Amino acid sequence: MTDHEDSLVRCVSVPAPPDAAWRTFVDRFADWWPRAYSFSQDALETIGIEAVPGGRCFERDRDGRVLAWGTVVTAEAPHRLVFLWQITADRRIEPDTARASEVAVRFEAAGSGTQIILTHRAFSRHGGDGRADRDGMASDQGWTYGLRCFADAAGGPGGGGARSRA
Repeated sequence: MTDHEDSLVRCVSVPAPPDAAWRTFVDRFADWWPRAYSFSQDALETIGIEAVPGGRCFERDRDGRVLAWGTVVTAEAPHRLVFLWQITADRRIEPDTARASEVAVRFEAAGSGTQIILTHRAFSRHGGDGRADRDGMASDQGWTYGLRCFADAAGGPGGGGARSRA
């Protein structure tokens, strides 16, 4: 994969300052992440991000089962969050962090609001699934949809809309 094929960038603007946008993205993750995009689906109790280096991106179902699907690398509130995406294209959890892609989220002040720039990179670490994983996350049902849900929670409607950059 070339560098261009190995990453994607999605942006969305919300009418909230960076600290409020950060809190919505991280502290209120369960309020905006699509339930259908969880492993637990209808049995989901909560889903969240522990915003400390080494923290988990996780979900817990109503039976108390916890699944960790990512690992936080960097958490610099309210400016930057980086976590490993340990989910394969066929929706399995990848326990080997060396085989995980990486999601970097920047929160940049823009007037009275915030622009969120999400870069998902290193899909090639997933091995043979890398291209399929990138294609899925680059689709309208991938990060574009996820960030639209986030923007709605952060001050909606659509918070200015999710825009793509190659």
